[in-house]
Amino acid sequence: MKKVLIVDDDINFLKSLEDGLRMYHDPYKVITAGSGIDALKIVEDEEIDLLVTDIKMPDVDGITLISELLNSGKWVPTIVMSAYGTPEIWSKLKDIGISAFLDKPLNLKDLRERILEVLKQLQKKDNIRGMGLVSVLQLMELERKTGVIIVRNETHHGEIFIKDGACVDAVCGRKLKGREALICLLGLDNPQISIQYVGHNRKRNIKESIAEILIDFARLSDEAKFKKEVDAMASMQEELQELQETLFNESPNIKAVAVIASEDGMPLAGIAEGGEDLTVPAGYFNDAFQAIIRAYKESGWGSPLEVLISGDKFHIILSGLKGGTYIQGVAVVANTQLGLVRAIIKKYKDKVEAILP
Repeated sequence: MKKVLIVDDDINFLKSLEDGLRMYHDPYKVITAGSGIDALKIVEDEEIDLLVTDIKMPDVDGITLISELLNSGKWVPTIVMSAYGTPEIWSKLKDIGISAFLDKPLNLKDLRERILEVLKQLQKKDNIRGMGLVSVLQLMELERKTGVIIVRNETHHGEIFIKDGACVDAVCGRKLKGREALICLLGLDNPQISIQYVGHNRKRNIKESIAEILIDFARLSDEAKFKKEVDAMASMQEELQELQETLFNESPNIKAVAVIASEDGMPLAGIAEGGEDLTVPAGYFNDAFQAIIRAYKESGWGSPLEVLISGDKFHIILSGLKGGTYIQGVAVVANTQLGLVRAIIKKYKDKVEAILP
């Protein structure tokens, strides 16, 4: 059953609303709070579907109450009732995005109709599965929908306000708002997404179209990814080099070592006898390893963990790292004890993987 929380510091008025609404026997539960502080405690402990609140209250006023809920990630559709409906108050409420405003003295029938209207809209709530936030935004724009997209993962939460298909505002956590908040929410990993198709009067704080925002997000993501890769390379290259020198020196039979990024065949770090450049051979052997991986998968044999390529001058051992994202290549002198070399490689495999991003 849906829960409607009514907040007012006038206890007699609050009691009259509670008794009056219960006489209709509508399919929702009425909960009351005599102050904004009590309301915050109730919302913290219970799942509230609709908030009906007065504006002027002595401890936590209605605007502060709605703002606190929004900033805590518990956005609740809200009906505001007040005898002091000034343009300044209406402007603040529009920034927050309430569902309706009712003047006091209040008509119980009007309040009931508004409550039923908002609860009916909430029945259209969707929990999104198998669709990313970008696709959800594009679909809302295409169908010119109005509602609130609620986005959260283990570390972040936020809301995106859509009006007739346009993204008018967004909130991410307690600090980020508008365009900056939307960019933050677009970048969340494995988000849970739900949509409440409920009317709101949220003020437009995002001027760009969804398409413009998505283009900008893609650019920023590429820049962030590049910077992350550069920073990761710089921080781990020295560690990899030191580790590989240890591996290289542990057996005189090992003549070269390289850790290779499977995507482009470039070595992240590597050393070779005589200081040879490993870039070109690393790319060649990466291609060979990827071809063998494809052959295994197409044959239904799973994935190869290690590949040995024997030649008249060298044996090449290729070992998969980090779920196939990287490989480790080792060139070994021909006619040597391959079992010993493979044991040394296995010994260092976990240490190499621990350094990789």
